[in-house]
Amino acid sequence: MTRRAMTLIEVAMAVLILSVGLVPLVKTFAENAQHTIAATQYSVASFLVTERMEEIIATRYRAATGYANVLQASFVNESPVTNFPAFNRTVTVQEVASDLSTPQTSSGIKRVTVNVAWNSGTKQMQLVRIFTDY
Repeated sequence: MTRRAMTLIEVAMAVLILSVGLVPLVKTFAENAQHTIAATQYSVASFLVTERMEEIIATRYRAATGYANVLQASFVNESPVTNFPAFNRTVTVQEVASDLSTPQTSSGIKRVTVNVAWNSGTKQMQLVRIFTDY
């Protein structure tokens, strides 16, 4: 009766083959994890920018407040956003001329920009909307 066993050379070859194949596999898992995190962060940023813009829209069309209360002071900047410590949110309200970019007071047109930044400001998402007093 003969015993079947692995030689040292066979074990060494198996370890070599596994190590060569395992490195790309682990690298792929790490890259996929980073992409998943990035996608989640973009989703959160999208939610935060939309949430603030919806608040501004509600302020604009609320009978008690209206266009006059769409002001920079009405919407405080959050650094960090409550319950989202990795995100900062800012609002900029500027009265503009009919070209929508040149500042002009009492024009009846406001450009509102909501900006959400994360990863120490390296990633940003912005939503811009125009409000009129007509």
